[in-house]
Amino acid sequence: MGPGWSLLVSGRVNCASCAVLWLGKRWSLHMAVVASLIAGSYFAYLFCRGVPDHPIGLFLGFTTSYLMLLAGLRLGLTWPAVPQHQGVSP
Repeated sequence: MGPGWSLLVSGRVNCASCAVLWLGKRWSLHMAVVASLIAGSYFAYLFCRGVPDHPIGLFLGFTTSYLMLLAGLRLGLTWPAVPQHQGVSP
């Protein structure tokens, strides 16, 4: 039951911070990263330990992919993408 609760709590934190992340607030990015890192670390531990008949790898994949998205945001990824060559006509 622990993996389900961990995924639920981190998912709720990440969903709650979505709108604030869109506005570019740094505190929401840090909050989402911390929640995802805690859940990802727990899933990695369970994955290494081996849990029979449970999709821990899928849960780990979800949290890892969201962590990669958050890392991209931290490194400067923006939406909508701003063209690099504004004012240059083809």
